Amino acid sequence: LAASARVAAGDVAALLPPIEAWAAASGRRPAALCVAESEAALHYASGDFEAAARSHLAATRLEAAPAGRVAALLNALRVVGKGVADVRVVVVGVGAAGVAVTDMLLAQGVRDIVGCDRRGAVHAARGDLDAVKAAYAARTNPNGVAGTAGEAMRGADVVIGLSGPGAFSADDVRAMAPRPIVFAMANPTPEVHPEDVEDVVAVMATGRSDYPNQINNVLAFPGIFRGALDVRAREINEEMKLAAANAIASAIAPDELLPDYVIPSVFNRKVTEGVAAAVARAAVETGVARRTGGSAEADPAAR
Repeated sequence: LAASARVAAGDVAALLPPIEAWAAASGRRPAALCVAESEAALHYASGDFEAAARSHLAATRLEAAPAGRVAALLNALRVVGKGVADVRVVVVGVGAAGVAVTDMLLAQGVRDIVGCDRRGAVHAARGDLDAVKAAYAARTNPNGVAGTAGEAMRGADVVIGLSGPGAFSADDVRAMAPRPIVFAMANPTPEVHPEDVEDVVAVMATGRSDYPNQINNVLAFPGIFRGALDVRAREINEEMKLAAANAIASAIAPDELLPDYVIPSVFNRKVTEGVAAAVARAAVETGVARRTGGSAEADPAAR
C-alpha cells in the first residue's frame, strides 16, 4: 500500500485512523512517513499522532534540509585545504534552519560556531535570549564573540547565510580569513550577491540554479526518507543525517572537486541511491531500525 497526501498541520492526526484500521485488518505494519513543514506543525498535531509514532515515522523538512549544506561545506573545505576542527563558522540566522545546520556541524566535528540573529552574535552573556537561543549559546560560541554579524565574521573561515538579503555585506566577506567560504542561501535574493565578492571568495554557494554550487534540498529529501523507510526506522537521528551529508559529498570524486563544483547536480540519480543506503546503514548501526535485513527492492511493501 502506498499513498501520499498534503494536509494542514491540524489535520495530520486524521491520517492515522485509516492507517491503523488497515494495519489491524491486514496484520501488517505500514511504512508510514509523516513529513511536516516544521517542528511547530508536527507539535500542532494531536496526541494521537504522538502515540502512533511508535509504529510510524514522523519527520520534518528539517530532518533533510541541512544535509546538503553540510555536504557542500565538507567538499568546500577540501577545496581550500582546511579541516572541520580548525575553522570558525558563522551562521547568520539562527531560526529553525540555522539551529539544525549548527547541530549537524557540531556533530560533524566543527568546534567553533558563532550564530547571529538580528541583534548580533548569540552568546551566553546576552540577557535577551529565549530558552531556545540560550541553549544554542550554551553549545556554541566558545570564545564569547559579541557584536554584529559583520563583526563576528571578521577572521572567520566560513559564513552560512540562512537569513535574508543584506544580512551581511561584501565588506564583511572581505574581512574574513583568507580564501573564505560563503554560503548565501536566502532565496531568491541572497544575503550577498556572488558578483560582489567573486574577487575574494574561494568557494561560493547559493540556493539559486543560475549560479554554480546550487544547494538544493532535493539532494537529501528522497534518499533520507527512502533509507529510513527501507529499514522501518523509529526516528531520523543525527547519525543518519550525517550519513546522508557524507554520502552527498562523496558523490563527487576528490579529483573532480572544484571551487564551482562542490555539490552534485540535482539530476544525479546516484545521489539518492547512495544517500538511502548510507542512511539505512546508520539506522541499523544506531539501533533505530526495526528491520535489519533485505532492501526495499526485496520487499515491495516498503514501497
